[in-house]
Amino acid sequence: MPDNENKTEKEKGWRLAANTQYQEAMKIVVNLATASLVLPTVLIKNFQPEGRLNNWAYRSWMLFFLSILFCMLFFYASAKYVKVVSGGLDKPPWPLGSFYDRSHKPKDNRTDDEEQERSKSVFETMRDVVIFLSILCFMVGLICLGKFFLTL
Repeated sequence: MPDNENKTEKEKGWRLAANTQYQEAMKIVVNLATASLVLPTVLIKNFQPEGRLNNWAYRSWMLFFLSILFCMLFFYASAKYVKVVSGGLDKPPWPLGSFYDRSHKPKDNRTDDEEQERSKSVFETMRDVVIFLSILCFMVGLICLGKFFLTL
């Protein structure tokens, strides 16, 4: 038994350490996306006296806002993931849990440990998906911002 508990503590430790590293990376993304929101307005004052933005600037703003929104969803999922990994009980929101339930045991047949694993899996998947979406929106937003720069 002590060997199994030691293995569980090691797994918990690396999961929490990896999650902390993800959080640090996402802090950088949210800071860069926020700073990038200001660039078109600063550049428009300097390079276009009539002060009009084109569609590329609006597209970049939309994508940067989406990136920030996905970052906020990441921090929500990350907090819930840490809670579940640390032994707390938390159920995922309705639509996310129902996707997991389609390919796994029905709710009535699950034990508490299986319910805990379900929550851990759902929050981990949610966290990973919104990381990808946030970085994708940020990168495409940068491309749109570059197109905006070319039109100045």
